[in-house]
Amino acid sequence: MRYDDPANADVLAAIHAGHAPPSILNVRPGQRADVQVSKRTEDDYVPPPAKPFSGAGNRLGAPTSAPSASVARAAPVPAPASSANINPRFEVDTTQPTTSIQVRLADGTRLIARMNLTHTVGDPRGFIDAARPAGRAYTIGTTFPTRVLDPAEDARTVKEAGLGGVVVVQSWA
Repeated sequence: MRYDDPANADVLAAIHAGHAPPSILNVRPGQRADVQVSKRTEDDYVPPPAKPFSGAGNRLGAPTSAPSASVARAAPVPAPASSANINPRFEVDTTQPTTSIQVRLADGTRLIARMNLTHTVGDPRGFIDAARPAGRAYTIGTTFPTRVLDPAEDARTVKEAGLGGVVVVQSWA
């Protein structure tokens, strides 16, 4: 605590008087506490080194359901190195307006689909099918606002459906 800060004056005065302020030392009134105070006003403050977060994260509300015993034994589909290796089944016209759609697959993989605003809602489905050919039924939807993209909407354009620059999440049906 800085001695020249008026907000710390009461606490520091109590410590110098031999009292342990319960507000900072987590003691009950009247409880004995050993307090050592050293006045280090000439020292420059050096903050402790920051440790970056090194834990693992878990996404709340993950699009994948808990794996059942039959799913856990199934052989995994090998993942492509990047979305550049995927044949998306559509061509991007670079002379027309384009957008990026982040695709989060049900297995946790994230891919970027680059497409024109005139592409249809069905094109992200084709992109997913090219990335992970699977015989398992799935749905796709947006993250915020959350809405499921019905296959009946597949003929709408990306611009009409408001999919430009959004995240599309694959969920097992």
